[in-house]
Amino acid sequence: MKTLENAAHTLDLKAGQRFSEIGDTAHCLIGVNRGVLALHTDDQERHDVIGHVVWPGDWFGVASVLIDTPRFIGSSAHVDARVVLINRRSIERIAQEHPTLWRGVAVLAAQNAMLATRIARDNLLRSPTERCVATLDRLVGRQCLPCDLPITQGQFAEICGLSRGAAAKVLAGLERKGQISRGYASITVEKSFSASPRES
Repeated sequence: MKTLENAAHTLDLKAGQRFSEIGDTAHCLIGVNRGVLALHTDDQERHDVIGHVVWPGDWFGVASVLIDTPRFIGSSAHVDARVVLINRRSIERIAQEHPTLWRGVAVLAAQNAMLATRIARDNLLRSPTERCVATLDRLVGRQCLPCDLPITQGQFAEICGLSRGAAAKVLAGLERKGQISRGYASITVEKSFSASPRES
C-alpha cells in the first residue's frame, strides 16, 4: 500500500550496530529491508542472548504497537542492513481510511506468536541433533537454499541453548553429510539439507 510506504522511515545500520534494546518504548513496527538482524533476549544469567535472526521481508515489534508494552527483545544488525519503521500513530491514521490494515497487523502478530511457539518447541528437544536441525530450519525460514547464515558456531550454539562442543559435534556431522558448510563467521545451509534428521 503506497500510503503505508509514504509513512515509513528508513534507517541504515552498520554490521554489529545495536538498533533496539529490551525495555524500549518506541511503539513502531520494524521491517527488514536489507541485510540480516539478530534478535536478542535476556536469559537472566547473561545479559544478552541471541534467539533468532530476521531477513528482508520480516517484521517485528507488533506487541509494542498493539498493547502499548515496552519491547521484550532487542535487535542488532548482523551485517550491514536497512530497516523500515512505521510508528503507531501513522498506523492508526492510515487504518482510519483503510481498516483492513489491522488485519495485516493481526496476521503479523499471529505469525510472530507462532515463531515464539516454535522457538520454545525447538529448545525442548532433548536430542542435540534434532535441536540443531530444527534451529537451522527455523533460522533459514523462507529463504531459498543454499542459504548463508551470517552467524558463528558459538552464536549458533547460543541460539540452540547448547554448549559449543555439543553444537560443533552436530554441525560437523551435518557437514560430513553435505547438508551444511562451515565458513568464517557463517554457516551455509545447503540444498541437500533435511529438516528430518536421523541420529548418527
